[in-house]
Amino acid sequence: MGAVGSRSLGLFLAMLAVVVAAVVVGGWLVFRTAAQALFPDHCDQADERTAARLEREDVLALEPPGVEAQPRFTKMPCQDDDNVGAVGHDFRGEYAETETFYKQAFAERGWQLRVEEAVPSGSGDVGFCFEHPDFTNTTAVVRFSAAIPHQYTVMFRFRSVEYTCALT
Repeated sequence: MGAVGSRSLGLFLAMLAVVVAAVVVGGWLVFRTAAQALFPDHCDQADERTAARLEREDVLALEPPGVEAQPRFTKMPCQDDDNVGAVGHDFRGEYAETETFYKQAFAERGWQLRVEEAVPSGSGDVGFCFEHPDFTNTTAVVRFSAAIPHQYTVMFRFRSVEYTCALT
């Protein structure tokens, strides 16, 4: 076989490897999408344990004076387009009292304030983000709604890979 034949064989084998890789990756994505469609509530057991641990955190039960609590919620990472889970509570109340209340409540429980944004004055939601050394890949967030005055959310956000306030 000459130099041209060797080069052609090498090119053919390289192209074959690319096609095989594309079929394998594509097949995995189809399988994963089908599995999620068929079993949407099947989540990773580690995520389920994390959600259960966060649901027990007492800071979610705390309510500043004069606020109206909404039902708690839990959303698993497998149910979210960004693969980020959430455990939290929505509230209605005045922002000033709420800001001070939750900054103190999280600090008393070892959560460190990492991000602080001003109370809404424009079109985007803003708030605080806390991290805790004992809660890997988890953030505690207090979000104030710009769209609905006096509406805010206190929640934990988590996932199985790196997740910090810088990523929220």
